[in-house]
Amino acid sequence: MKVKVLLFGQAAEVFLSDEVFVLLNDKSGLFELKEKLHEENEKLKTLNLKWAVNQELVNSQIELKDGDEIAVLPPFAGG
Repeated sequence: MKVKVLLFGQAAEVFLSDEVFVLLNDKSGLFELKEKLHEENEKLKTLNLKWAVNQELVNSQIELKDGDEIAVLPPFAGG
């Protein structure tokens, strides 16, 4: 399956891009995606990031589907 990863802030700086496409095995989840991105760039592990799948923040393992859009977000504050 193929997913689109949108990178913001420090994550975009690390990858020198604001968007990448990642090929994963069927039945892969957010954990597998993170591992694949960490393999591509170790610096990503050191960042405190939030993850959103199809514009919804997620805090745990979630199964991904072909065509999903994942956003890698820097820490942010709201009010």
